[in-house]
Amino acid sequence: MEKSNEINIMDILYIIRKHIIAIVSVAVVMAIVSYIYTITLVTPMYRSSAHLLIKALTSDAMTVYSDSSSRIMLVNNCIEVLSGTEIMQSVVDELALDITPEQLQDLITISSPADTQVLKINVIHPDPKVAKEIATKMVDKTEDVLARDVGVAALSTIQQPKIPHAPVSPNPLKNAVMGGFFGGFITALIALVIRFINNKIYTPEDVDRVLGLTVFASIPEVEENTTVAKAEGDKAAEAKGV
Repeated sequence: MEKSNEINIMDILYIIRKHIIAIVSVAVVMAIVSYIYTITLVTPMYRSSAHLLIKALTSDAMTVYSDSSSRIMLVNNCIEVLSGTEIMQSVVDELALDITPEQLQDLITISSPADTQVLKINVIHPDPKVAKEIATKMVDKTEDVLARDVGVAALSTIQQPKIPHAPVSPNPLKNAVMGGFFGGFITALIALVIRFINNKIYTPEDVDRVLGLTVFASIPEVEENTTVAKAEGDKAAEAKGV
């Protein structure tokens, strides 16, 4: 009886084992290509960071942000103000950056750890010196902007921006691993698709796998040269007999 056409784990393992050399070869090639591409063509990005602590509020702000839940709102307001287009425009103008305020916003991340009044300013840029300059300018402007718009009376810089010496991205090793995995996965997938749309039987194992039948005997393949030689020998024997 013919087996059902369902795909099971044994079929998948059988096909993967049968094409393991091709799968591994493609995976290795893709890993090497991904690594070379990453180190030669992908622009490295550098990060400079500053950490600021909100130390004091104006009297009016203390009335507004008196409890813990309101202080969370205070931090969120600070992040929103610092991320605004106005301060970005002033940083672009003062540093003579050849980008728009919106592009600068994409380079800067402002966040705060949970249940703290610490502001983290992270700047990512292809030039490490420019990343440090932008982070420093953001720190310089933060106190005046927050005092005016939020009511922060005093800030303390607990981490000054520095020139980064190592890029934060890309990661060549990670990209090589991902490239190798992707190449091996696609090769295995192609092998599975081709095998399951091809119902031809090539080996005794295919008879059992596809039809569910046991092979009791098989006729070995005879090479053409051997057959021809045997035929010629038979003719020569007949001629001698005559």
